[in-house]
Amino acid sequence: MNFPENELADAFRDVDSHLECAEIIRTHSSNKKDIRKVALEGIDLINTKHIVDIGCGFGFFTEALFNKTAPEIIVSGIDCFDEYRDVFLNLCKKCDFKGKFYNSGVDALQAFERNCVDLILSSYSLYFFPRIIPQLARILDSSGVCIIITHSGSHLKELYYLVLKALYKNGYKQLKTVPYDELVNNFSGDNGYRQLSEHFGSIEKKDFINELIFSAQATEKYLQYFRHKKSFLLPDFLINDYKIIRKVEEELINHIIKTGEIRITKNDTVFICTNPIKK
Repeated sequence: MNFPENELADAFRDVDSHLECAEIIRTHSSNKKDIRKVALEGIDLINTKHIVDIGCGFGFFTEALFNKTAPEIIVSGIDCFDEYRDVFLNLCKKCDFKGKFYNSGVDALQAFERNCVDLILSSYSLYFFPRIIPQLARILDSSGVCIIITHSGSHLKELYYLVLKALYKNGYKQLKTVPYDELVNNFSGDNGYRQLSEHFGSIEKKDFINELIFSAQATEKYLQYFRHKKSFLLPDFLINDYKIIRKVEEELINHIIKTGEIRITKNDTVFICTNPIKK
């Protein structure tokens, strides 16, 4: 079962909140490398003419292409939230790219012709709609590259278990899964290779090892991060229950005060896919 795209609004429609979360991740990551630049290492993009950025958001992945391609390439950004349109198109202009923006989500791919794209980018989005993998192979040129960044199965495990612990303490012992479980089951660094191998003849996997480290002095940033992720860590029927959210935050605060810091696994995976299999 795939998440309907409109259910992502709480986490992604708020542009300012999303930017704040991105800054928290940059500041508190143990691995200071930019995973998007790591994903692009060793890939010759000089002859690239048309790029599709799926789940483009602010265009962070597109921005990583700056100075790696010929000028004035076409970059088609696809997202389900029109709030990102101006930000994405302005970034394309800054990078001297010809930007296009589609706000109809991944349904926009149906309008793309076969073999019309040289490079496909997907950064932290494919786990919402792995059903589009055959479409990626269809629109990618036979000599093109599809680069996918996704979370590992162990991503956020420490935060995940602290949230479950708080929910159990407050009467929800019957709860076995939260929305994040479905995301990981949909597509992750652990199961993505199998799904992609049905549609691409060659796949390179790169593991990106990282932790988010919050000291007790950074508790407020830690709580901000949780608030941004709560749509994935709390079941739908509790997402607006502010009483239980306060209880969860109390558990997080008590843990960080007791231990002095929290280290949260943020391991990710890069898949570099070539030789699309046309079906």
